[in-house]
Amino acid sequence: MRTLLLPLTGILLLNAPVAAQRVAQQFDRVNFSQVTIDDSFWKPRIEKVASVTIPVCIEQTEVKTPRIQNFEVAAGLKKGEFKGIFYDDSDVFKALEAIAYSSRPTPTRS
Repeated sequence: MRTLLLPLTGILLLNAPVAAQRVAQQFDRVNFSQVTIDDSFWKPRIEKVASVTIPVCIEQTEVKTPRIQNFEVAAGLKKGEFKGIFYDDSDVFKALEAIAYSSRPTPTRS
């Protein structure tokens, strides 16, 4: 039984990507800018991120932590040394990504 199961498992694993490719080919790609989310589940959450979470991220990044100041030091715009936790720069990138994605549905928001 074991000798039969091993080759059968190998065949199934080799065919899995092909089956996944077939499923993916059933969908048409859509440009991100053509997507509109207006359902009652996601739209309120997206609006909450834009109105509450992003301003808090900006406050944390620019005022309450030295995250932006670390970039200014690294760019030579300010004198000083790195402050904070070693992953603080990735938090800035995550905040920028959230700002970019949330500004796409309503680009006129200031």
